[in-house]
Amino acid sequence: MRARRLSNDSQLSGEQQIDANIDSILRASGSALNHHCIQSDIEAMRKAMRDIMSRSYIAGSNDCHKILTGDK
Repeated sequence: MRARRLSNDSQLSGEQQIDANIDSILRASGSALNHHCIQSDIEAMRKAMRDIMSRSYIAGSNDCHKILTGDK
């Protein structure tokens, strides 16, 4: 599956955003998502990206809460 460029994030489904993020990282290392054909490898990369995105979302949400409530 070929992922689209990150510039179209608002038009991508959740899975497409995950694939685009993985593809971006792989391209930075000289590879690409479409070079990986073992489905279990792709699913493992998707799970890792979901975990990263989840932790980032939670951290951002907590930071926002601290700002809004005046917590330090």
